[in-house]
Amino acid sequence: CKIARMSSAKKPECQFAPQLPRLQENYKTKNMMLNTVITGSGSYIPEVEVENISFVENPFCFDDGRRIQNDNVSTIQKFQEITGIHARRYVKEDQSCSHIATISAQRAIKNAGIDPEELDCIIVAHNFGDVAHG
Repeated sequence: CKIARMSSAKKPECQFAPQLPRLQENYKTKNMMLNTVITGSGSYIPEVEVENISFVENPFCFDDGRRIQNDNVSTIQKFQEITGIHARRYVKEDQSCSHIATISAQRAIKNAGIDPEELDCIIVAHNFGDVAHG
């Protein structure tokens, strides 16, 4: 999560992120520049950690769906050798993407050392929708 502050000779009339392309175009047509500075960042790592060995009973398959014939322990060990990943993180049952994005945003605001009321926008990037646990 990134905290961005816009500055120009004139404040935008609407300060929501979906409006940024329109705002940028308005500034261009008025020969004004819209500057954005990242002043803080925040993140959240889920607390539930699951070790690779926990997947020993899961089926492992190739991309085409065929089952990998090696025993699962060997497959898990090979995966760890290749990726360096020994565990995965999961959100708690009562959390969704928006919950953890909120935690990240609060940390970004704290990191920026600003009053949340002074924000122009918050930029959030993730590769899921607002997915609930499960």
